[in-house]
Amino acid sequence: MTLTVADVYAEQGLDYDEEAHARQLRAMLRKAPRGMAVGEAMLADLVERGGLDEPARLRSGSGRSAARLAVGHAEMVINRTLELTLSAAQAAEELGISPSRLSHRAASTPLASTAVGGRKRYWRWQFAAGRALPHLGEVVSGLPGDLAGIDIATIMTSPDESLGGRSPVDHLLLGGGAEAVVALLNAAARAA
Repeated sequence: MTLTVADVYAEQGLDYDEEAHARQLRAMLRKAPRGMAVGEAMLADLVERGGLDEPARLRSGSGRSAARLAVGHAEMVINRTLELTLSAAQAAEELGISPSRLSHRAASTPLASTAVGGRKRYWRWQFAAGRALPHLGEVVSGLPGDLAGIDIATIMTSPDESLGGRSPVDHLLLGGGAEAVVALLNAAARAA
């Protein structure tokens, strides 16, 4: 029996759509020039999330190694996005509604989403105990456009001193207001 990526995702309770993954990978790589330079943002991502331990070696790589790096970085971003999001069917199940009702639900209270391979996916952080977070509409409406979805997911689930050591998700679940969360996200966007 051959082990597939879809099998590994299924073991973790995650869905995997190979076609969407491939489309997203192609789109990301088409945006990056073949002989692209290794940028500081890419290096930071690979060190922080991709397990890179010798970033200096990458700065002197050939065009082919830069292309391999671009593919590796794109796959890391796609895989991390898949881990942190739910498919439309999973999001509907989380909310206890049919998939056909999800778009109506998202229209009444905005849900943070992203596209992977042309298919909409919903960020996991906004769901808790079978419902959307309190004040989610205010938070989603206030999301800064210049922060990546992965960065927003990290901020929303990480403890912060300005929220009494709670994550923004916990802050909202415990009755806190959206203003402090939106301010935290905007401060992160200004710092980026």
